[in-house]
Amino acid sequence: MRISPHEIDRQIIETRDDIEQDFGSLERQAASDARPYGRIAVIGVAVLALAGAGYLVYRRVRRPTLANRLRTRFLDPIRDLPPELQSRLKKQIPRVKLVVTQKEDAALGTLQSMARRVTPAVVGSATTAVLEHLTRPSASKRSDAAAD
Repeated sequence: MRISPHEIDRQIIETRDDIEQDFGSLERQAASDARPYGRIAVIGVAVLALAGAGYLVYRRVRRPTLANRLRTRFLDPIRDLPPELQSRLKKQIPRVKLVVTQKEDAALGTLQSMARRVTPAVVGSATTAVLEHLTRPSASKRSDAAAD
């Protein structure tokens, strides 16, 4: 029993049609399966964008305190120094604590309120130094100049 060439061609054509139909149905199924994943990806990107915008607004509204800004500006570079230099600096630099408690000063701004508190001490010290220099007897001025 021999199969004719026409029968072989017909079977090949039928098989091709079946395969093409199977590929078409697989493509449609893959496209329909991809839609939910696409939606999930879009929602994820939108959530990340909203979270980023919220973080930026939060940082803009809640600025770091003056103490934190001063600490990061002045102390962080010191922490990057070698340990032996850090220990020397700790011994030589006095500890200073700044406390601002008056609410009316907060309305003026940080620098203005600090200037209001520091200015009298600076002016008083400078005035005392100038008056002491002017009232010093002339003989002691000469001995100081000779010592230099």
